[in-house]
Amino acid sequence: MPTITAGNTAQVTIPAGSVLLIGDGSYGEIQFTSGQASGQTIKVDSASEVVGPYGSNHVVNLTSTAGRLTYTLAASTGVPLQVSGSRDIAATDNGQTLECTTTVTLTVPLGLPAGFGCAVIPSGTTSIASSGGTLLNGATTTLTRAASTNAIIAIVSRGSAADSYVVTGT
Repeated sequence: MPTITAGNTAQVTIPAGSVLLIGDGSYGEIQFTSGQASGQTIKVDSASEVVGPYGSNHVVNLTSTAGRLTYTLAASTGVPLQVSGSRDIAATDNGQTLECTTTVTLTVPLGLPAGFGCAVIPSGTTSIASSGGTLLNGATTTLTRAASTNAIIAIVSRGSAADSYVVTGT
């Protein structure tokens, strides 16, 4: 097992389904499991963070003091953005988790940034609608996802076509 000495840094990329254990064996360990098809990167240094599957709202700061590795959620992150009414998805939602507090319609407009992705925690019935010609799962349509069968929904842009998105769930 590799050891990182004081003053050095390491960057480790773990493939989907892999586990990374961090610790010195004396004070317990922190375990990270990657669920992303493309893996995720974990950096361990003085400004450490774990970048989760949906970006900056899944950041964990790692610090080492007197040989103890500790972690905290980064300031104002880790908490889903609450959505209480129907609205357009915005570029600022990229990498965020949106938690619907009621039945809403989220509309996916044209022109979101390349590589856009967000997670949605539905409440009741959440509808994902296309606008201006955006494609959702290959069609200009509205997709309905019930909270009872979808704990979380992902909206991810396709790299092969602008304004085309994959929406998970049934």
